Amino acid sequence: MIKMKFDEYPVDIVIEFVREGRTIPFEENEEYIREIFLGESVTDKHFFLQNLLLFRLLDEIPISEIEKVMAMEIVDVKHFEFPAISVSNKQNDCVLRGKIVYTSKPPKRNSFLVDNNVIRACKTFKSLFNTKNFILVFDGREFTGTSFMLSVVVAHFFSQKLFEYFMFTGEVLPSGKINKVDSILEKKKLAQRYGKKLISPEDVSSIEEVDFWLNESKPLPVPFSVMIKKNNDGLKLLESAIKEREPLFSLKNLEVFFEIKREDISILHSGFLSENYQEWLAFVHRIREQLRKLFSNEKLVELKKPVINLICSESIISFVIGVLVGTKKRVVFHSYNRGDNVYVPSMETDDSLRSLDFPGAEFCGELIDYEYFISDKNKNVLPVIIDMAPTTRIEYDVKEFLKKNRIENFIVIKIDRDKIKNYIPEDTNIRKKLVKEIYNLLNCQTFKKFSKLWFFMNLPVDIAFGLGSTFQDTRMISLFKFFPGKKDKYVEVLNVSPGPSPGGVKSIF
Repeated sequence: MIKMKFDEYPVDIVIEFVREGRTIPFEENEEYIREIFLGESVTDKHFFLQNLLLFRLLDEIPISEIEKVMAMEIVDVKHFEFPAISVSNKQNDCVLRGKIVYTSKPPKRNSFLVDNNVIRACKTFKSLFNTKNFILVFDGREFTGTSFMLSVVVAHFFSQKLFEYFMFTGEVLPSGKINKVDSILEKKKLAQRYGKKLISPEDVSSIEEVDFWLNESKPLPVPFSVMIKKNNDGLKLLESAIKEREPLFSLKNLEVFFEIKREDISILHSGFLSENYQEWLAFVHRIREQLRKLFSNEKLVELKKPVINLICSESIISFVIGVLVGTKKRVVFHSYNRGDNVYVPSMETDDSLRSLDFPGAEFCGELIDYEYFISDKNKNVLPVIIDMAPTTRIEYDVKEFLKKNRIENFIVIKIDRDKIKNYIPEDTNIRKKLVKEIYNLLNCQTFKKFSKLWFFMNLPVDIAFGLGSTFQDTRMISLFKFFPGKKDKYVEVLNVSPGPSPGGVKSIF
């Protein structure tokens, strides 16, 4: 086939040639193409051809060749797309593509299109981008208005991966505010046809808000509520707690951007869990599956760094959630402050909690006291009584239970009341230090020989969570719950296993 040469045809024919998507015979027409860009173009059609031709050249030939034609260095190229709605003919609704071409020096024009909206938009981009060194090019189909601006700003500031999941529409002002545009409903339907979510001024009002939700370098708080015998799921209070630190957060937009609904992040058990082991295991299974679903949300883990913000009203369940997530995934546990009716961050997963300060040696802590007895009987089992509540005590009842069951070994772990008088401070560092000291104590020379631990816990839920995350997959642990109506009072309701164990709880990851 004989290649068509540009210089044999008028501008209109060349435009159609490029529009039809035929391969550009660049080598045979390099001088003519150079003339298109560097010559004295005097008509709108010449400018339109420059736009269209550069868009196509960027797809078909090396950047080094385009730089010769443009007589300037091309530093980078970013892609964007946006929905365009035809007012006169709905059959012409389409998704238009564009590119931001970053140059080493200011070009003569930031766009080859002579549309006043595009020219005005480029002035705004120069202000927002803090540079004049760019050229906007479009795929050549007609469009009007300024709704493409949000797509350009997203392409400039954020990851190109966003366009795999989202489309954007909105006029952006130099202040960063996003103005409303027309045809939102039609654009939503158009985006849905392409399997994408439309983000519009109905969802975000500023670039700052887009940055919060879609900047992949910034962590995103994701609430997760587990409530037992409560009137509500706690999500409203947890949302308020998150907004104290991140004012742009909302449950509404968590669903808008990542399809995470309230039922995905809230588990509510209307009554107390009974002494039935299978009931506890089934409840933990619900938690496991919802956490697994959350951490496998492709859009969430691909585009953001999710940080689970957790609340839980039961210490054993908190411990188990710690086992499920471990220390590799970032989780911030919030404790309930009854006096102010708010949740406050009090514990955070941290790999350093598992570091041993006393390997192979006797334990020497700062915040905890302990006493223990080890006999020659029950060599594999060590009951661990963690008794840290400021008022109620479980030590006596647990020892009576152990005595009835002919278990002589035990260790009682308490707060050093010379260091902490009453309630444990909300200071996260103090609470993490308590977790680390308990972990170190039970892994020191005297106690690490026990292959199975029985946990009896009377302590804040966040510290229980921290302990679960540190003991994840390290020891076989049975968790005992106090039931006043039972003859023996304490019942094993769950167990944690480091290896394959029917009915045992293991980490998700």
